[in-house]
Amino acid sequence: MKKFLSILFILSLSHSSLILAQDSEDSDTPEVSTVEELLMLVKEGKTKEQTENSKRESEFLANKNKQADILQLKKENLRDKKELLIS
Repeated sequence: MKKFLSILFILSLSHSSLILAQDSEDSDTPEVSTVEELLMLVKEGKTKEQTENSKRESEFLANKNKQADILQLKKENLRDKKELLIS
């Protein structure tokens, strides 16, 4: 009897974890009933990704330009210090 209860307990735990896993998968993906709805979801995802990629590229270029400006200022500063030491 004790063994039976143990097995029943283990089965109930595994069953509940499967149900929770299915619930989490269902909440992330909307239901699609037609090909047109699927196409719209794909287009929306693509648009969202393009927007995020454009934002990342803009941030990257801004950081790149900022770093180039800082480097140029440091080079000028170093050149000025060298000129002071030489004179």
